[in-house]
Amino acid sequence: MSDQRRELVRARELQGLTQADAADRVHVATSTWARWERGERAPRTQHIAEIARALDVPAARVRGWFTGPGEAPGDPGGAEAAAGDDRPPPDLGDPTMIFADARALGASNADPEVLRIARLSLGRIVDRYEQLGPWALAAEARELRRSLHALLHGQQPPRQRRELFATAARTAGLLGYMAVHLGRSVVAEAYLAEAELLAGYAEDVEMRMWTAGTRSLALYDQGRFAEADAVAEAAVRLDPTGPQAIRLLAAGRARALARLGDASAHARAGRLLDEAIGLSERRRDRLPTGFPPCVSFVPYSTARTLASAVTVHAATGDAGRALECASVIEPMVRNSGSRWTEALVGLDVATALLGEDVRRAMGLGCRALELTRPVPIRPVWQRARELEAAAVPWAEEAPAARFSALLRDWGRTPLARPVVAG
Repeated sequence: MSDQRRELVRARELQGLTQADAADRVHVATSTWARWERGERAPRTQHIAEIARALDVPAARVRGWFTGPGEAPGDPGGAEAAAGDDRPPPDLGDPTMIFADARALGASNADPEVLRIARLSLGRIVDRYEQLGPWALAAEARELRRSLHALLHGQQPPRQRRELFATAARTAGLLGYMAVHLGRSVVAEAYLAEAELLAGYAEDVEMRMWTAGTRSLALYDQGRFAEADAVAEAAVRLDPTGPQAIRLLAAGRARALARLGDASAHARAGRLLDEAIGLSERRRDRLPTGFPPCVSFVPYSTARTLASAVTVHAATGDAGRALECASVIEPMVRNSGSRWTEALVGLDVATALLGEDVRRAMGLGCRALELTRPVPIRPVWQRARELEAAAVPWAEEAPAARFSALLRDWGRTPLARPVVAG
């Protein structure tokens, strides 16, 4: 065996490959690879690049292994040879290999069908989320994330890679939202940081804004209202009139400011809510109808914006406007099929009704808890506790006492315990 062929053997062994492994990577028979190593045959030109990739060496080095001992790399020729200069011409490479190397740069481990399946898988999780919640779907979302990360460790052309990054960003964002619902704030922040990073790689401004809106929601649920407003405010600047700005203005900024407690913040909350509603009106034809799943990546629907308005007005003490907005969306809430939407709007309406009809308010609160007992989430727990605190003046009355007892029972269920503890 020549020294050149020994180099081929050493390069294969350095990669930890058997002859069969190497042959499989180059798409030839094991016997063909063995003949190459014994010097009985030389590979065809189209195999050189594949051998180089399999052994992680330059293609020029592979070609050198298969050059015979008497072969010259080139014929000097021309005027320089006539003048006695016997230097060979520079090696500019094999034309076939030059093009093969260029084509290899566009190789992909994620064909369009793989990307389509990934998008469909993500969509199926989103579509089932309101019915099944994070308990049944978190493992599925984590497996999708793992698969997307594995693909991203491979090679794709730029357009496919951007699409992969965008889908991976949405998957991380979805997991972050699940963590928010479960009260896992640290885990939520980790997933949302990942989503923001990947959305940046994908140059996806809308996803960056969606991620900020979910981070604002997480801060709101932790009672960090000023921070929730600041996060949403910064994100709105990315595209102040874009579709994701509606959610940031209504559910991010206005809701948080309404909870700060001073008149100035309440006035700003009202202005921002009006801005969100105005933007929603201007984009009405391009917005979804009704109540899409809360984890959906589509822009906020008009109904969801008005649901945020109910929260804002209830928090600022404007019961009349809260009830007015609630009456507009009541048929859509009833037909939404979403336990969480019905419960959260019901808790806000209950807060607005406390001053005039305690029995009805507490009845709505009890229904919200009964609806969400099978699928408890942190926002329902937070809002129910706020309703209980607002009802302290009537705590000795039977409706309020029943609500408090039901809330304690709700928090003791196996699924709710980690949500409450979070």
